[in-house]
Amino acid sequence: MDDSKTETINKQRRCKSEIVRQAVFAYLEKRNYPIENHEKLTLQEFELKKLVQCEVSRPNSILYTCFNSDPVIDQTFMKFVNWLKEFPKNHEDNSDLNSLVGPIFCHLYFEILRGGHTERASNFFTNHLHLIDKQITNQVVLELINAIGSNSGELHHLKETFQSHKISVSLSRESVNLLKQFLSESAHIVLLQILQSYIHITELEKQKTDVEFVNDTLTSNHYRTKEKHQNTISNLQKAISVLKDDQMPIYVTHLQNVKDDVTCGLLKREFGTALFCYNNKIVVRSLITLKQLPGTTNLEDVVLLGHNKQIYELSFVNQLKFVLSASEDKTIRLFDLNDYTQKKVYRGHEYPVYCVDSCSNANYFISGSYDHTARLWVIDRKDSLRVFAGHTQAVTCVGTHPNCAYFATGSADKNLRLWTLEDNMPVRLFLGSKGTIYSTIFNNNGEYLISASDDKKVRVWDLVAGKELLELDTNCDLVSHLLLSNDDKILITGTNDGIIKYWNFEEIIKNEKSDNVREPISQFSVNANLVNVEHCFDTFGFLTYQSVS
Repeated sequence: MDDSKTETINKQRRCKSEIVRQAVFAYLEKRNYPIENHEKLTLQEFELKKLVQCEVSRPNSILYTCFNSDPVIDQTFMKFVNWLKEFPKNHEDNSDLNSLVGPIFCHLYFEILRGGHTERASNFFTNHLHLIDKQITNQVVLELINAIGSNSGELHHLKETFQSHKISVSLSRESVNLLKQFLSESAHIVLLQILQSYIHITELEKQKTDVEFVNDTLTSNHYRTKEKHQNTISNLQKAISVLKDDQMPIYVTHLQNVKDDVTCGLLKREFGTALFCYNNKIVVRSLITLKQLPGTTNLEDVVLLGHNKQIYELSFVNQLKFVLSASEDKTIRLFDLNDYTQKKVYRGHEYPVYCVDSCSNANYFISGSYDHTARLWVIDRKDSLRVFAGHTQAVTCVGTHPNCAYFATGSADKNLRLWTLEDNMPVRLFLGSKGTIYSTIFNNNGEYLISASDDKKVRVWDLVAGKELLELDTNCDLVSHLLLSNDDKILITGTNDGIIKYWNFEEIIKNEKSDNVREPISQFSVNANLVNVEHCFDTFGFLTYQSVS
């Protein structure tokens, strides 16, 4: 943990003048990037709006990466269209598949635009517009296409309507089978996600080419489905599910415009926010393109100041209302993420504070320090409640148990200790690590403790038996990040240089004595420095940056 430059504590940055704000908003609206005023929205309304727009939703976790690869969009769309053209002209039984072209075309266009590629979106629209058959395309989709082409004032409303509702397409049984075969053999994940997320397919006994919007009252009567489906298209859904699982969906947020090395961070896709630290300050950034942070009046990042030395770890308190920061300046600080102000400074440690973790009930938090101790704190008190001494070297990581009655500490003394909040005596001492322990977590039902140390091993400890259950050989550099999926099925290990490995934790525990299941089921590199890992919307999210050194 390197020393960092000390800088004078400055006042927090505030929004720029109203004149600049209005000018920027007017420019963005002219460029077809309408900005909504979120000052009048509650936090819950803001979250709901964000989820509806699929900005950080589960389907977007894969699409985000795909849409930033230039040839993917055009190739995927043209591959589908060319496949449709391969049918003989007199083969009318499958002509209903052409009704999918319009909706897919519009969704791809908006996703390119949302990624900030205005010129690419315009080229995509111009190059492929002639492929849309207006005779079989839904009326609402046609109105949307016309609004895009003419830059109509109704575009914003039509776009919101289109993106917040699924389209129902009725296909014959033969068409469904053909589509299933195409998806299984040659479809890209982009097309799979659009079909799964935005289109509802109804299988009919007889050919139907009717299309409608589902949800609420946005049905186009001319294209309303004339016959309710009798069977679900289970085979198609199964094919999509299998292919989707094979792709190991992930979400990567790469921090841009960072002037120095990032020391720590947090990713919270559920609220569309990322926090990261460099140069002794905390930066709060919106994950959603051209969306303001709650409580702000512009599109800029918010900077939280207070520490005068390096910040080592952050921890959310009470979801996204507050954040705790542990620093080399020997303090822990509490910041309010509603008004972006510092609320409290906690002092007690005699040396740098390396780690901090809050209990899920949001009343207590634990800190660990170079002074060889851990401390228990109450959010509304500046002094620590209890000091936990026992380690002979620095406490490098802490983790709270799901029931908030226990917590674990890892140390440079290579030992792992389990403590109860009721007293300052350890209830378990776990020996066996052959290096400094840098990360520790509990599984979600609280049966096991998982630790990672610089001996390139990840160990699983049985809390009841008080001993090591098994160890996993990572065969890579120091594992600095551990995370379990919400269902405890998948374990993620990550190194600072961005090497990610997936482990089938469920099978490893079931077959604890077998070495055959102790290999990662998947691994890859994010080609950047890894800052934080989270699990949300059934996908893993990774916060990364490119080192400036």
